[in-house]
Amino acid sequence: MQLKGAAAECDCIARPPDRWDADLPSRVGQRNASVQALKDAIAIRGLLFRVFPDLYSAVIRVYRRAASDRLELVVEGNVSRDQKAPMAVRSLTMRAKLLGFRFWLDEGVLEDLQPDELVISSSSIF
Repeated sequence: MQLKGAAAECDCIARPPDRWDADLPSRVGQRNASVQALKDAIAIRGLLFRVFPDLYSAVIRVYRRAASDRLELVVEGNVSRDQKAPMAVRSLTMRAKLLGFRFWLDEGVLEDLQPDELVISSSSIF
């Protein structure tokens, strides 16, 4: 995380699929991990604005560990304190979009937002 006045940048790695999902079909575990990544991105946004009262905007990037220790960008958000998602919006994906997050879901699984040539190794940013 980096603070720059009233703005911040935050890069994080999504949690791996839950070990309790190991006996489920692979796609189910991937969907569950995708839901958790979206919930975590929303929670990080809320945490940033609670902890830093002078913060107005942030760029939040969520990466997923892929094969051979590559990191894939799966959620990105240019979020601001002013963006709101009404409590009546029950859809997690719609709430995330209303809060400023960008992502691609394929049958409930987060897809890589970057083409393969732009994917970076974990050692180059962390």
